[in-house]
Amino acid sequence: MPSLVWDRLEDRRYEIGVDHGVLYVADENGVQKGVPWNGLTEVKKGKTRETTKTYFDGAKIHNYVQQTEFEGEISAITFPPEFEALEGLVELKCGISIGEQPPGLFGLSYRSTVGDALGEEQGYKLHILFNLYATPADRVYQSIDKSPKLMEFSWDVESVPEPVRNARPTAEIILDSRVVDPWLMEDLENILYGSPESDAYLPSMTDLVQFIDDWYRIKITLLPDGQFKITEGRDGTYLTVTPSGEWTLKGANTLKVKGPGREIWDFILGDDWELTQEDYELWQEVWYNLGDTICQGELPTIKITDNGDGTWTADTDYDNLIFVNEDETMEVEGEQVPNPFFGYFMIRNATLIWQSDTAYRITDTLPDY
Repeated sequence: MPSLVWDRLEDRRYEIGVDHGVLYVADENGVQKGVPWNGLTEVKKGKTRETTKTYFDGAKIHNYVQQTEFEGEISAITFPPEFEALEGLVELKCGISIGEQPPGLFGLSYRSTVGDALGEEQGYKLHILFNLYATPADRVYQSIDKSPKLMEFSWDVESVPEPVRNARPTAEIILDSRVVDPWLMEDLENILYGSPESDAYLPSMTDLVQFIDDWYRIKITLLPDGQFKITEGRDGTYLTVTPSGEWTLKGANTLKVKGPGREIWDFILGDDWELTQEDYELWQEVWYNLGDTICQGELPTIKITDNGDGTWTADTDYDNLIFVNEDETMEVEGEQVPNPFFGYFMIRNATLIWQSDTAYRITDTLPDY
């Protein structure tokens, strides 16, 4: 095993700056439309965890950790006109506003740069904040002297979290460009920043998470009748079909497979892979073997029960995972003969744990953690 190495230049990473600020304000239809926030100077995130200590007989025996909602502070030397209504200013007539009015909810996105000690930008993190309320901090208007300074505005912000599947409610999503699929990052930025086809807007937390979960470069849907359907996220990129109907898949980075039940798996593939129609049957078995090792999405569960008498029973709530050969005869050279595989069964997507070179045990498909 290699030894640990400390303080390599490429490991001296840092995060700095704030740019590409976008304010999202609901229009008359409730759509959070985006406008640039020029002059954004600082976004401060407060702590989101509180700890309560418990003592017994003079010794600490427990830390109760409580998660709190997103709170922070925004600073800027200027802000979009749309933000005035959100902080409590209401326009009576053109150019005339009154203050101390009810605030409004808004969204915010901004970027921070990730670099290293070699002076190279490794990428950036895109921060998205949902359902924020802003409370203006004290503002001091001063005389202009020989060393005038720009006035900096600041607001305390609090969030209203939204529910997220398989997670506690939150108001924050962070996307790391160094890790996120570049095509997915591009599609998300087309939503948040706008594109020639659509205006910039901020979906709800639920809709954005669903978009990320559903995103794919290639999607293969295995149908109950044994057929399958191939769908490309961008037409003509990885799938080629000859006039005779033969197809080839080649070179995708990510592959989403939807099984005959509700299970969905995401495969991270290399840039140089190829799957042909002739390889499909073999690939299908490989897919089943790979599926039980990837903990993403909703994996089907197979329960294996030892009956204690040398036999065992396999049960599942999903279709097409346990197959029993119920054909008593089979056709050989045009004649029906006894089927030597009658009564045999196959368990798809089971986890095999090898005990030796020749023996293994079968477990259910969900790994233990």
